[in-house]
Amino acid sequence: MQTILSSKSVISDSRSNLLERKARVYRDKFEEYASLRLTDGDRKSLLFIFDRIFTKYGHLISDVRSGKNRCTFILPDSVIKLPITYRGYEDNEHEAWQYRVTPYDGHHEHYVQYAKCRALYYDVDPYTNQYDLLDEDTYESKKDQASIRPVPVVFMEKVTYADAYEIEDMIGCVPEWVYDIDQNGYGYQVGFNREGILVAYDYGKY
Repeated sequence: MQTILSSKSVISDSRSNLLERKARVYRDKFEEYASLRLTDGDRKSLLFIFDRIFTKYGHLISDVRSGKNRCTFILPDSVIKLPITYRGYEDNEHEAWQYRVTPYDGHHEHYVQYAKCRALYYDVDPYTNQYDLLDEDTYESKKDQASIRPVPVVFMEKVTYADAYEIEDMIGCVPEWVYDIDQNGYGYQVGFNREGILVAYDYGKY
């Protein structure tokens, strides 16, 4: 088992005071939000992972954002998606599975290109501050039986959002699959990765 650092010492180690304050606000909101939607053990498990992400990546994190079901940490070349609801668990499971079975192979007009991602499965005991990383098969067998549910955390390549005009300018057309990707407040959740490939970056189950 590996030890997770105490939450009291984590956020204060951030190099950016602005990010530190923002992280505290998100963490407080995250804790309040999770307390209404998760069991106490699962809520504590997620808070430990939230803190661990800041312990390990705090010097690289430029922003923290939150959607309906997941909290996202923005790094220079990637993002980390942490669930904040049980639907968020399923979103992460689905994205990891979807990319594994349909990795992208370049621009394509007829089927969705998915951003590269992988999942790490954390099995946390928040009462002893310890955790294990599970393989996918162990996670699947344990997720519905454990009193504290293991947590799938998605690590995804960073994607720069592009609207329809930018997509057409870049590749000459807007592929039909773009319109099948869920919209957020800005538009369809697609963009270009560092290789210049148009990909979907939010393709969870919900």
